[in-house]
Amino acid sequence: MERRDFTTTRRCLRGAFALALAGIAPLAGRALDVQLAPATATWQDEVRVIVSGTGCNPSLGEPALSSDARFIDLALSDACATGQPAQPFTVERTLPASTWTPIDATVQVSDGFGLATASLSRFDAGTAAIDLPPVISNALPMPLAITAEGACTDVPLATREGAVTTVDLTSCTSGPLAVTTVTPHLGPPTTPGTYELDVVGPHGPLGLPTLQRRTFVVRDAARCFPADDRLCLQDGRFAVTGTWRAFDGSSGALHALPLAGDASGLFWFFGPDKLELTVKLLDGCAVNDRWWVFLSSSSNVEYSVNVLDTVTGKTRTYDNALGHQPALVADTAWDDCP
Repeated sequence: MERRDFTTTRRCLRGAFALALAGIAPLAGRALDVQLAPATATWQDEVRVIVSGTGCNPSLGEPALSSDARFIDLALSDACATGQPAQPFTVERTLPASTWTPIDATVQVSDGFGLATASLSRFDAGTAAIDLPPVISNALPMPLAITAEGACTDVPLATREGAVTTVDLTSCTSGPLAVTTVTPHLGPPTTPGTYELDVVGPHGPLGLPTLQRRTFVVRDAARCFPADDRLCLQDGRFAVTGTWRAFDGSSGALHALPLAGDASGLFWFFGPDKLELTVKLLDGCAVNDRWWVFLSSSSNVEYSVNVLDTVTGKTRTYDNALGHQPALVADTAWDDCP
């Protein structure tokens, strides 16, 4: 290890000397920060190396793998011309899954004066069935169940560090002789936001512990919580619900269908293959200090749509009479900001 580090540093110093002759100065003694995303990964995953520091026109070279596959070296090239001030920077390089064999490794970034490192833990890919809703409440126990091949006699260890919750199943025996469903006793994170679940299991085919990763969103219980009859918009601040009544007298609740993003969604009345209503809620605070509500529908049945601001408690209802062909609703003066 020491010989390879010396060789890497000597090569970079030769480059630094050449830059100095050209009136371009690399920065000595600066601090570099190296982060990996994700910090733990399976051998099938790509990993982003994110380097932050100060300098001029930085770039990261191609990764070089040591012969024992335990070190991944990247050279950071940057230099400031005479009189050019150094600026904060962040640069990235993606390590493809084929960069290494599946063992733990150290990522080393050299700028010619020293090394900044980060540890990369490698795992085999897991196959457990993870039952975790994509959105949970911060006021209820975490509704998590994990079903895996093997046998678990004890409740698995569950820990939380920052935004990552880890469930450790390595004490379970692996193999197809039994199938076990475990439910870790773990409360949800108290702060709303997006979180990660890592399930670490017994050794897989490559002789490594297995890893599976899921993301989930924690919502404030005081705000909107998604349900079949409730659409939550703008980070759960607004709850949209409603009812419908058809010509034959049948009636029911509006059924929500969230869309990608957080500002709009759909509703169906009679079946999920027949979408009836679009709702969009936009932040118009920078324009007229109001939240904007847009509704559009091609259905002429009776319906009533209720929009609730869970922060202020303000509500507004939008109705359509039976047999009436609705026009676009563009309510750009409904609710005060923020």
